[in-house]
Parts: sequence; structure tokens; C-alpha cells
Amino acid sequence: ELHGLMLNADRADRCYETALRLVVEVFQQEKEHLTAEDRKMLEKLSSKVALTECNLTLQTLLFVVFEQEKRFDRAETLLFSIAEQEPEWSVLGLAFYQRLECLTDEELAAGKFSRIEIEQGLHDILLLTRTNETNE
Repeated sequence: ELHGLMLNADRADRCYETALRLVVEVFQQEKEHLTAEDRKMLEKLSSKVALTECNLTLQTLLFVVFEQEKRFDRAETLLFSIAEQEPEWSVLGLAFYQRLECLTDEELAAGKFSRIEIEQGLHDILLLTRTNETNE
């Protein structure tokens, strides 16, 4: 935050991204669900960073964490960002939506998601898959 206060936005962004990567890596090592305090820290850091502009490794780690933490809206945003860079992620995207289809409407709503969004996401990921196949 000091870099932000000193009007050094690029450096502040890099620091937030580094902090976010470190926090996510620790969460991945722990293999447990996040505590309320952990969630606050993740939300604070992820709100300071343009997630779709982070490097692919961090986006992938965040996708996994957000799905585990049932933040399906955030996971989906990252899914499409990753799939546009790595076409094989389209297949993983299909699996993501299949997992979501198994959840109740209440579980989806808690993750800020809906059945309509699953249908739209499946449609969009299939379209992306076809586009990637055509470009190969």
C-alpha cells in the first residue's frame, strides 16, 4: 500500500500480485478450506489486482482456490482468461461446468452463480473449443 500512496502504481500492482501469489501458494500447501480471516485477506489482495492480467500460473492457482472456496463467479472469470491463453483448458472448463451442474440451486447461489450461467458458460466454452480447433 505504500507504493500506492507514493503514486507508484506499477510497483504497487507487482507487490500486490506477489503477495497474492504467496498467499495462494500457502493455501494450496495447507490443503484446507480458508478461515474467515484468510478469505478476507484473499478478497482484499485479489480486489487490488487485475486477476485476468496476472501471469498464467497465478490465474491457475486462483481458479483452483476460488472453486474450492465456492466462489464460482470468480473461478469462471479466470477460467475464460486461462482458456483463451491455453486452449486445452477448454476441456477443463467443461469439467468445471459439469461439477457445477451437480450442485443445488442454493449452493450455486451461495457461490454467486446460477443454472442459467452454467448453460451460458457451457455454450461459451464449447464455442471457444470450436474456435481453438478451427485455428489449429
